[in-house]
Amino acid sequence: MAEAFRRAYGDHVRVYPERFEAEFGQTPYDGFNFFTGHVGFTVASEIGGDLITVLRDPVDRFLSTYYFLRQMFNSGSERSYKASLAARFDLDQFARIRGEPVLQDELHNRMTWQLAHSHRLARRSELAVGDAELVQIATDNLSKFAIVGLQTDMADLGESVRRRYNVHLSIDRVNVTGQRRTLEDIPSATLDRIEWWVHLDRELYRGWINRDRR
Repeated sequence: MAEAFRRAYGDHVRVYPERFEAEFGQTPYDGFNFFTGHVGFTVASEIGGDLITVLRDPVDRFLSTYYFLRQMFNSGSERSYKASLAARFDLDQFARIRGEPVLQDELHNRMTWQLAHSHRLARRSELAVGDAELVQIATDNLSKFAIVGLQTDMADLGESVRRRYNVHLSIDRVNVTGQRRTLEDIPSATLDRIEWWVHLDRELYRGWINRDRR
């Protein structure tokens, strides 16, 4: 998306160099007008400007993350601890792991926490609320975004960006993971274990996509 804005606005677009929330603020925000990456709502709001996000089915994201980490580790592209866990355990075993902070940070209701405040475990304790209130905060924050797209309808996202900013997106699939199982191939017991990781994300996601039917 940053490249599309560069093509549309030329040198007027200065893209912030960091992509991960823990690194945001290390470089001053002044002088940059486009920020992209894995950033929680609180940090994004402090920066200011229009907010754009893309929601993804939480179970699909869990599966994609697992198989991507596994692929990256086996290819030698990433040797992080979380990637080593994905490579060491099959999907059902991986879904049973609940005590690893790196996996909780990456997978445990990450979307809800990111939209409510911050997905990072180090910051989650700053928002002392129950599950229902957490989902409500995330939902309320979503309503403040300039554009909320769905990963299943990227054409609509592109059209929304074109209408609002006169920017034409050419959206290609990136970080595509090969040899991943489909939902139909995964035992129900394993899907139940994955549910523990994403139950709030699923509530948030379903509520958002069904909001106009209420």
